[in-house]
Amino acid sequence: MANPSHMLFVISLCVSVTLLNPFTCYANYYFFIFGDSLYDPGNNQYVSQGYIPAYHKPYGTTFFNHSTGRFSDGRVVPDFIAANLNLSFIPPYLEPGANFTNGASFASAGAGVLDTNPEAAELGDDEASKRLASAVYLISMAGDDYFAYITKYPNSTQSQQLIFIDSVLDNFTKYIKDIYNIGGRKFMIQTVAPIGCLPMMKQTYSLSLGDACAGRPLTLAKLHNSQLVIALEELQTNLTGSVFSLFDYHRAMGDRIDNPAKFGFKEGGVACCGTGSHRADSCGEETGDYEVCFNPHEYVFFDGGHNTEKANYQMADLMWTGGPDNMASPHTIKDLFDLEILPTATTKISSRKSVRGFNNQERLCVSVTLLNPFTCYADNYFFILGDSLYDVGNNQYIVEPGTYLPQYHKPYGTTFLNHATGRYSDGRAPPDFIASKLNMSFIPPILEPEADFTNGASFASGGASVFDTSTQAIYFGKQVELFKKLSLKWKAELGEEEANKRLANAVYLISICGNDYFRFSTNFPHSNQSEQLEYIDTVLVEFKKEIKNMYNIGGRKFMIQNVSPLGCLPRHKEKYNISTDVCAGRSLVLTKLHNSQLIIALEELKSSLTGSVFSHFDYHKATGDRINDPAKYGFKEGGTACCGVGSHRGSGCGDVTNDYELCFNPNEYVWFDGAHHSDKANGQLAELMWNGGPDNVVSPHTIKDLFDLEILPAATTTT
Repeated sequence: MANPSHMLFVISLCVSVTLLNPFTCYANYYFFIFGDSLYDPGNNQYVSQGYIPAYHKPYGTTFFNHSTGRFSDGRVVPDFIAANLNLSFIPPYLEPGANFTNGASFASAGAGVLDTNPEAAELGDDEASKRLASAVYLISMAGDDYFAYITKYPNSTQSQQLIFIDSVLDNFTKYIKDIYNIGGRKFMIQTVAPIGCLPMMKQTYSLSLGDACAGRPLTLAKLHNSQLVIALEELQTNLTGSVFSLFDYHRAMGDRIDNPAKFGFKEGGVACCGTGSHRADSCGEETGDYEVCFNPHEYVFFDGGHNTEKANYQMADLMWTGGPDNMASPHTIKDLFDLEILPTATTKISSRKSVRGFNNQERLCVSVTLLNPFTCYADNYFFILGDSLYDVGNNQYIVEPGTYLPQYHKPYGTTFLNHATGRYSDGRAPPDFIASKLNMSFIPPILEPEADFTNGASFASGGASVFDTSTQAIYFGKQVELFKKLSLKWKAELGEEEANKRLANAVYLISICGNDYFRFSTNFPHSNQSEQLEYIDTVLVEFKKEIKNMYNIGGRKFMIQNVSPLGCLPRHKEKYNISTDVCAGRSLVLTKLHNSQLIIALEELKSSLTGSVFSHFDYHKATGDRINDPAKYGFKEGGTACCGVGSHRGSGCGDVTNDYELCFNPNEYVWFDGAHHSDKANGQLAELMWNGGPDNVVSPHTIKDLFDLEILPAATTTT
């Protein structure tokens, strides 16, 4: 068990998950989390010897693909707050060897009483006091106290409840004062949930699947929350220089339970995972006799008392922004982090700026793993080439200054990143998900000044094709030229032998040719099959030439994505004025012809390039499946985009000169704009690349297999 005197260490590095500069370090933000299972990132495994369901699937599978001790299918609220601060996820305090430079989570499932005594022994009193005062303390507490009380005393009177509430708040304020005496000044306190409306409580009281909540537990929670407001006012009055803010979790959750559709959910009263009328019990139990919903994003609750990742994201966003109903008052948690506590215990608003200038050794690699957020997989190398499907922000560097690119403005990027980054999506692109699975930071765009290319680079550019047809895109040959320049830089810095080893063992993910066929079908709408095949030949000749150039530079392991069903894109359907359930036939045939010829081209490359390994991702099929049967994959709409104008919202998303429509919940859509996927769809496509999926749309190797495949200097391979 970690010693409390080691809560803060001398800074060795900080971990950032920003996109435009993934190695920007916000080392002057400090974040401590106290509470119960709503915030627990994995402490309980170190204090319990028994079977804990949250350390087994299906917990954690939506985001991490494995359980981490979080009581959710993915992340919990503090994880999203940390991401907004460009910090790695705050580690559980009991994790051996964890780095607590920027804070720690003391939250523990089942906790009802604060009991911790953090000290700072290694920084010196002045520096430690400064950091403790500038830290934000996020606290979710008392829910388990009331759950235990109502279970033990189901017939308690209101007078008895108020006596119990007083005892809870006396205990609560005592420990807030302890944190204050240690040095804490900035607190965000979460109210207690509407516990009578939780699936576990509804099921306990044998309520129907309707809107009714268990009245007594609901009243108890409301009484606590009203008294909590008074307690916080007293604390702020008595604790000089302290700042308290309240997050109305009770109201935020109640809104989603009462009206799930308004917030993008299908179900607010029944859990995704469990047994019983409300699926409120036994999720993850050893017996495995429980139900799991197909798509947790459609549910407010993942199990009987805990939220889905999607609901947790919404809670974190409300803390960060306050939301339209001002759920965080009088300060958002963002405001608290920006609030500077001066030594005289007065406060002022300060403008925080990122700390830059770290060298490569200090930057190391950035990991988004949970159980050890500082694990570094520095021996994986990843290069991405292609078009807008993979572009992570190159195009801003090649257009004339002042050129308006919608992808660098909202609503792009708002679902996951909360700002636009040049990705043609509401969130991440497929390579981002792949990088996360490798425990690497997102791979930076090659044109980003001062970016760290230790583990690879993205050369992808929106509008790119195999031919040099646009001044506002980096065509495929130019991308390969940039790759060659980077390889020469590696060789100068690392030496020839080490650089060649890394280049040979890197994986090269490529999505190209879609724009070539989009332009051809536009310019030659009446082409016959003979003309199409002739054009396909010219495309593939150029494609193979550049793959051979990459091979000569040192590349050996390639994952090639085929072309999407262009005729089924919202952009094409709108262009050809066709109904939602039909695709533009000529464009669809053109891409099918290309894809059949691509298989032959890859076989030729593999035969002629000794020691090379090629794998093929059937993006055409994977996308077509989701267009044709969106409900099967957890979507509501496969033919119309989330954002844009026209019958299919096929164009105009983010256009500053025209009004456009924007759906309420991009997670319900396969397409975010007329030709590019939502964050959710991109996540599914990346997952297919990673594991092949039930239909084996990746062959003969998954991208995970490619990373695990070692290329020996003699150009032979071994697993």
